[in-house]
Amino acid sequence: MDEYLNARWISKPFCLFDCDYPVDGYAAVVITTPDRARHLPHRPVSIIAGSQKTGPRTETMLWDDMSNMGATYCSREMWELAAGTGIRPEDVQVACLYDGFTILTVNWLEALGFINVGEAKDVLVGDAMQLGSSGPGPVLNPNGGMLSEGRVHGMGFVAEAADQLMGRSGARQVPDARIAVVSNGAGVQNCSMLLKALD
Repeated sequence: MDEYLNARWISKPFCLFDCDYPVDGYAAVVITTPDRARHLPHRPVSIIAGSQKTGPRTETMLWDDMSNMGATYCSREMWELAAGTGIRPEDVQVACLYDGFTILTVNWLEALGFINVGEAKDVLVGDAMQLGSSGPGPVLNPNGGMLSEGRVHGMGFVAEAADQLMGRSGARQVPDARIAVVSNGAGVQNCSMLLKALD
């Protein structure tokens, strides 16, 4: 914590450790039919719902309220599309959420309904939402997110969520992970997906 608090400023209020770093990398997922997926070597994962939204205006600098990101609109539509499944935020075990800057992860946690707006400082303490945590909510970015592995614009999150639901994540495996949410973007470019492991 001392190292974080003493890190150089990039642009207040963000210090060096609040910003991800672009890297060359790759990730791949195979999308096929449910019948075909059931004959592959790993547990299949289904895309339950997804959304892409921009928010109130197409230019972030023109927004009246910067706390009301496009993630709010994107998340709302994703949950509406998933309404018939009965899956709710409290059913999610893994949340792979965009962390290009630390505050954006908080925006996504609020927008997706994992925490109430303004409660992050009270909820995200200690080991909250970390692997092995006894607290409420999903495990957040078990792969360390883009702040740890570098930014590949969200594909790392899609691959991590799929690996978690297939039970292929080794030492960082979330026990009994069956439902995951993936998000990407901030400001005007936002998308989210709800994924479920198939039996």
